[in-house]
Amino acid sequence: MSADMASITLRQLPTMTSGLPGSLTDEEHGFTASDNWVSTILPDSELTSGSPGFGYSHAGAHPVAAIVQHATGECVLTCARAKLFDPLGIAARGHGEARSAVPHRGMWQAHRVVSTDWVREATSSQVHSEGNPGGAYG
Repeated sequence: MSADMASITLRQLPTMTSGLPGSLTDEEHGFTASDNWVSTILPDSELTSGSPGFGYSHAGAHPVAAIVQHATGECVLTCARAKLFDPLGIAARGHGEARSAVPHRGMWQAHRVVSTDWVREATSSQVHSEGNPGGAYG
């Protein structure tokens, strides 16, 4: 893995500022056929050149999932069910209820789902992007 690739931060992946190419598709790279999607995505990818900024790439979600799995020892869905969905009585596919916590400052059915600071950060613009309405992403 290149030094540039190794320098990508966890925050850069979901905010789409990692520099992973926007054209990184399974058709091109075949990562869903691989036993290790992250190993297939990261070493094959070249970061976009220039200053960091918004660049859509859906492939960034896979390294995030791998980080969660490495940190918890559980796959993302198992972790989310155990730590979020089940304690709140939310079906894994019916997460619309959890979204209602955002306008209620992190509360859902009298349970604190996320902190008010997290809600403020999550609902703020994360990065300047000319291609999005309002000129920002996030």
